[in-house]
Amino acid sequence: MSKSSYNIDKEWLECEYSKGRSAADLARKVGCCETNLKYWIKKYNIKCRPSKLENCLSRGELVNLYYNQGLTYKKIAQKYGFSFTAVRNLILKWNIPQRKYNEELNLDSDKLLKLYHELKNTNKVAEVLNCSGRSVVNYLERIGQPRIYALKGRKIGIPSPKRLLLDDDEVIKLYKETGSINQVAKKFECSNATIVSLLERNGIQRNVKTVWTPEYIKNVSERLRRRQANGEFSGENHPNWQGGKTSFHFYLRNSQATIKWRNAIFKRDNYICGSCGQRGGKLQAHHFKPFSIILSEFLDCYKNLSPIQDRFQLIELAKNYQPFWNLENGIIVCLTCHQKKRSATAKIQKEYRCAI
Repeated sequence: MSKSSYNIDKEWLECEYSKGRSAADLARKVGCCETNLKYWIKKYNIKCRPSKLENCLSRGELVNLYYNQGLTYKKIAQKYGFSFTAVRNLILKWNIPQRKYNEELNLDSDKLLKLYHELKNTNKVAEVLNCSGRSVVNYLERIGQPRIYALKGRKIGIPSPKRLLLDDDEVIKLYKETGSINQVAKKFECSNATIVSLLERNGIQRNVKTVWTPEYIKNVSERLRRRQANGEFSGENHPNWQGGKTSFHFYLRNSQATIKWRNAIFKRDNYICGSCGQRGGKLQAHHFKPFSIILSEFLDCYKNLSPIQDRFQLIELAKNYQPFWNLENGIIVCLTCHQKKRSATAKIQKEYRCAI
């Protein structure tokens, strides 16, 4: 929606703004964004209120801090408890010319370079000179000084000392013996990428033990599917096991017994929705008697057991609890019909809770 499509009343806006209400508050009242509201304030020539920083700081004081004392926007903002943007906007509003880099640093190139080569960090240089790190970087770019990366101990385009000390023959020999880039990198205390780059430069082909062909991927999937069906990835055997904090309800809903019950319902009804007759698509298994009621009745039989602490014992008992696995209590429904049936299920659950 364009700014001119709101047609905010001038008298109302001027009255509300003069009461001290913020532009953001008035924008929420009108139903537009703050930028649009400021557009109408400017269009109606409504005098803007001075910012909070203007009430704390005069133009002369700001010029003194910025020029005479050489403070940066950030230092001024920290001194008065405002943001960097508030100080910058106020300087632009009062048309205070910005300092040049040499005026801000107030030192010659030789002294700056000497300090930079000693500390090798623009932020540390900025702390010593009481200026921003960005100002130091800009000044170095103006005088053509390349950046020094202290962590890697090198300049741009110059190989790291680790790479210069590597003997290609020794690296290649060890790689042929071990066949592992990770082991070679640990041996020479460098990154895997450094070893890979060295091997590529020398034309050494990397060892690829597994060729991921479609047939190989299919065989792996089938093996994993069989192991999952046998329960090899369940409970403590699963790689994401976190000490057993999942509740009994979640375990039962996603157990192999529940999956087998659902698949049996699908095969019995031939993948056809029992309500609208749709075949295929997004089908789900629906309980005539709500699963939550069956679960509540089951837990009432074992009140002495905790659904969290004794969940494994409850799962073994649930395998022999026939109401969970009664095929006559299930039907296939499509996603749309299932959502309609859930409203009826909610009424049944409400009546059940009231009866209890």
